Amino acid sequence: HQRRSAILVMEALKEFSDILDDERAGLSIDLDVQTELRSFGVKEGTRLYKPLSRELPERQRVEFFKGLLETSGGTNDYDALAEIEKDVRGSLTRDETYAAELKSGKRREIVIILSDGDSGNAAEVKKRCQNLRELGVKVVGLGMGSGSQSIESTYAPDGRICYDISDLPKTLQDLLAEYLGQLSVTGNPEDLARLGEEV
Repeated sequence: HQRRSAILVMEALKEFSDILDDERAGLSIDLDVQTELRSFGVKEGTRLYKPLSRELPERQRVEFFKGLLETSGGTNDYDALAEIEKDVRGSLTRDETYAAELKSGKRREIVIILSDGDSGNAAEVKKRCQNLRELGVKVVGLGMGSGSQSIESTYAPDGRICYDISDLPKTLQDLLAEYLGQLSVTGNPEDLARLGEEV
């Protein structure tokens, strides 16, 4: 179920990016969706399957699917969050535009953690989530199944549970609508309302 869930999320985000590409000519602003794909709980601790980009080649799909068969059973989500935090801090240091856009709301960074169990270190996850959120990054934990109920408190206030995999697309849709519904191109939340009218 966890493999299917991860693949559903990956494909849904790729489809969202493709829809934006199709509609780009009719939009008054340039919206772009890039995704990155990491796993945790693997033999080497964490693994980056897909660097941040708009593309999702078949090779990366296959590597990710195979990689999810090699999980060690541990939940070192805190390691993945630490790597993401390091990357974000590096981008903030190297690129003043990135920092300004993240702060103003013009750029959005969303981290979605999928897990079917309890974190191996909930205190460390909470610390990493707080650090990322202070940088302007949205961090959400999605628990897969009844064994992941602690996700709600570990990732509070953005911890959610899908008791049935069939609920995942709707949960993801609601999550993105909620967060992107606050999207601001100039720091003014009314921008998105105008964009919605144009689309």
